[in-house]
Amino acid sequence: MNVGCLLAGVGLMVLGVVLYVLKIGRRNKCTSKTVGKIVGVHEDVDTDEDGFHSYTYQAVYEYEVDGKTYKGMGGPLQHKESKIPVGGNITIYYDPKDPQEHYLNGGKGTPPPFGAMAFVCGVALTIIAAVV
Repeated sequence: MNVGCLLAGVGLMVLGVVLYVLKIGRRNKCTSKTVGKIVGVHEDVDTDEDGFHSYTYQAVYEYEVDGKTYKGMGGPLQHKESKIPVGGNITIYYDPKDPQEHYLNGGKGTPPPFGAMAFVCGVALTIIAAVV
């Protein structure tokens, strides 16, 4: 039995469960809904060792709750022109007790594939460790 593979598998399964629980917790707290405005685009440039540049873009948005304005950024995207309509509306779910705590419609915190992928990879590594 490969102990390193077994530990990595169990660790990934735990990570998958934790990400899922955090996502559900945020969803349960953020019960109020408002419409925000996309006010800009944040561009991030990453340069690899060969000097190749890769770009990601995040929508910058604002929303108002009880007369106070809050700001946030959406998840990273590869193409800004077609995916981020500056000036457009965006649905935001927020915690009425702490409006700074929020998630975007469709986002709901951690994207579902991350938790699920971590859990499935963990199961696969655990099986491999048991077989090898």
